[in-house]
Amino acid sequence: MSKDGSLIDRPHIKPPEEETEPPIDFASLDLWEFSKNDEAVKRSEAGFSSYNKTGVIMISGEVFKFNLKYNGFINQLEQNNLVYKQENFEFCLSKDNTKILTSFINFKKNKKTDESTEATLYVKRYTGSQCDDSTKGKGIEFYKKMLSFLQNYSNENAISVHHVVRELSDMSDTDWHAKFDPILIDKKYIEIPDNPPDKWEKMYNPTPAK
Repeated sequence: MSKDGSLIDRPHIKPPEEETEPPIDFASLDLWEFSKNDEAVKRSEAGFSSYNKTGVIMISGEVFKFNLKYNGFINQLEQNNLVYKQENFEFCLSKDNTKILTSFINFKKNKKTDESTEATLYVKRYTGSQCDDSTKGKGIEFYKKMLSFLQNYSNENAISVHHVVRELSDMSDTDWHAKFDPILIDKKYIEIPDNPPDKWEKMYNPTPAK
């Protein structure tokens, strides 16, 4: 508005459009690279840190939302004066607010006595959605990516990671072994005999950078 009260006609300026990242093809998805993105929304407090990261994944021509939730914290236990460090990485693949696949990796270390970190992981694929056909078999592929994540974590933190595979699923024993044994053998896991539900184990050691 001018000094005499008349309106000043200004040209309309269109706000800049937000740039969006192209979808990541599932086959080339690197969980470790995705998890350490500096653009994630982070929050830190004394002894605790967390962040969220969201992206989009392309599977068989369909686009899915992909989310990571990270929590890291240190627990001081008065009993035996132990200090535990834990880190949790939770990945979720979804479409139209419906979960398709979730995976969880937990690292736990006794900072005073342990020379290695204990790792726990699982993958769950939800069935009964319209995405069953396009995501069939992706739970197993995601599991392979998580095993690679363990090696990356070991390399990045210069610490050994001990992982025990447990048969905790609705699959029959025969189906479980048919799906997972070839993967674990290829990754050089050692079979644990006669100690259910523990099945296989491996110590991931840091590898020199190439």
